[in-house]
Amino acid sequence: MIQFPIQQINKKLEAYFPINNIISIFGEFGVGKTTLCLQIIENLISKNQKIFYLYTKPKIPINRINDILNGKKNYADIDKLNLIKISKFEDLYDFVFKLENLLLLEEKSKGITRNITKLLIIDSLTDLYKLELNSEKKERNVRLNYQLNQILATLTYLARVYDITIIVVNETSRKKIKDEFILFPSGGNVVDYWVRFSILIKRFDKLNARIFFLKIKDDNQEFQFTLNLTKRGFFK
Repeated sequence: MIQFPIQQINKKLEAYFPINNIISIFGEFGVGKTTLCLQIIENLISKNQKIFYLYTKPKIPINRINDILNGKKNYADIDKLNLIKISKFEDLYDFVFKLENLLLLEEKSKGITRNITKLLIIDSLTDLYKLELNSEKKERNVRLNYQLNQILATLTYLARVYDITIIVVNETSRKKIKDEFILFPSGGNVVDYWVRFSILIKRFDKLNARIFFLKIKDDNQEFQFTLNLTKRGFFK
């Protein structure tokens, strides 16, 4: 099971193990979403398990990766961390649909190697999708929504069949509900339909403090935790 740097979240998720579903990490720009993902990667690499980390933003955060994975470089050098830069939404769509072939090859080689993929992170899911949306091109938007739905459906299938944890990172959108603006993951109803577990990260009035909201859709539960964001990640 993957480990978050927040023991309260680990304890809550243990009740749903195996997860076999999508976990959404979302929040506004700069709250620490990528940092949280790198801490999760750090924990899993040390257990000799492979990770696919798909990064869709313009510039890979090399300095942050070095800060958090410092001391783990030997593990990364033996290909347990597969860091892949994705530049187009179509490329993300194609990769997700080819991923099962890679997982099948791993299944066949279990007797040869024990390094099996246990985590896929997409950071971020909808950035490239939103770049291609165009209010004047309805057919393109319909196609993009279809592809986003297919990506999430395929990821859910892979999580259940191959026992992989899937994490999708997202920016936020706002909805006004009863005179109050509520933060939701970008991607609208498509993302909401497929995501069972969501973690919202918000800024706090204290410098570098962050509030985490863990929501479990099926049980209509929400749990709240506070951590400090440092150069090496989140800590109490």
